[in-house]
Amino acid sequence: MMMSCTLRNTRSFKSTFRNVPRQCSTRSVHTSPTESTEDLVLERPNRWGRNDDGKVFIDGLPRSATPADILRLTRQLGGKEQGKLSNITAVQIEYNRCIPTGRALVHTSGGSPRRTSEVLRETQMTTIPLRSYIRNEPSSSSSSTFPSSSSSLFLRRTRGVQGRAEAAERGVQEGNGPGAGVNARGQDVVVWGLPVNVKSEQLRHYLRRLGLVQNASNGEPACEVIHIQHPNTKRVSNVSKHLIRLKNPSEAQALVRRLHMTYYMPDVWGKKFLLNTRVVY
Repeated sequence: MMMSCTLRNTRSFKSTFRNVPRQCSTRSVHTSPTESTEDLVLERPNRWGRNDDGKVFIDGLPRSATPADILRLTRQLGGKEQGKLSNITAVQIEYNRCIPTGRALVHTSGGSPRRTSEVLRETQMTTIPLRSYIRNEPSSSSSSTFPSSSSSLFLRRTRGVQGRAEAAERGVQEGNGPGAGVNARGQDVVVWGLPVNVKSEQLRHYLRRLGLVQNASNGEPACEVIHIQHPNTKRVSNVSKHLIRLKNPSEAQALVRRLHMTYYMPDVWGKKFLLNTRVVY
């Protein structure tokens, strides 16, 4: 009697379970044999959790390329049938300690970032073929090394003159990432080859003494100097690197012309410290 009751309950449970509609399936993606699997990979969500929609990364640029050069190149691309690349809004050069790495970050608005990447991939600059990709493309081995401008902690911690000065004292200023991490606009100059014990304030007054910068309304030199820290603090170096922020790009170009390949305080150090300068865009 007990066994018949148990079998009846089991049979009732199975019939109830059959009537329940299936809510899930083991296959969540259905593809046809002719469908490209690469397109599915490119459309998957960003696993890094960063808002990089509308950004295209370019590799293989010459070190002397500027954002204006890249914008000029993109406006000339695209045929009559496809249309020109008019959706590019801004370009940021990637830097490593304020030295260009040959890569850039292209911001787009509207249109397809994938089409922009495909068009850029078929061109070249100064006979060097360009490599372009979006972050979700698995074929780009160096895509994970690009920092995201929207999630950069560096930009948030160095806002304003006082914030950048405090960040330099903490060793945050390393000059890495798009725009060297300081949102450079062609009015910043990086100087390296200085003595390691030179302070930012000393360099400001040295530039004013040479007549490279003018006086501000408060009588101080009209420039901002930031010490670029070395990422490896254990490494011993006898030279230092500084970033000079000026009022406009014309002052930055004039400073580079007059200071590049000159010696620092030759009356004291002689020809020991040869200075190198470069405009940061």
